[in-house]
Amino acid sequence: ILGYDGSFMTPECGGNCYSDWLGVVEANVGVNKANYFIKRSFDLKVVNDGVDIRRILSINFQNPANSALGLSGRYKVYIRIAVPNDSEVTGARIISGQDISEVTPEITDIAGRREAGFLLEVPAQQTKSLIVEWQKPSTLSVDSPGEYRLFWRKQAGTNQDPISVKIDFSLTGQREYVYNTVLARDYFSRIS
Repeated sequence: ILGYDGSFMTPECGGNCYSDWLGVVEANVGVNKANYFIKRSFDLKVVNDGVDIRRILSINFQNPANSALGLSGRYKVYIRIAVPNDSEVTGARIISGQDISEVTPEITDIAGRREAGFLLEVPAQQTKSLIVEWQKPSTLSVDSPGEYRLFWRKQAGTNQDPISVKIDFSLTGQREYVYNTVLARDYFSRIS
């Protein structure tokens, strides 16, 4: 009842309504406290092309820890991106400076959701981005009144990280809604 069980809310709606959700869960596996230093931000783009709803999530990590800390300042993290279980994870890559590496996630279907897992290391004084893409057939018609709902589950214990949500539901690409905020608690938006 209080929501302390770690479960994911999976909202639903009827009619010409599409209910979408995601959650990001990080686990520091570096046997250190480097997550104290980490600054992260999120950029999510949602595109309805009339056939599929595609999502592109970029998680940007900056590790300002002093490099004199050595391995104690390295952030080694296992990240899980939780999405609806009937979504297809279509791509993932890690960007570090000018280097772009395609990565293959560990896919797990559990408790009505699909999780894509990644191991990432961010050494002290470096930045890296993890970009994950997934899609699912769209049931939302852009030709008649409707609603798109987005629920973003915040991981307990993390900072108020900046997020940018861009939603493009026009088939011509001429109209994009952008919302910038901080993920201080679970995020919920409704676009009619």
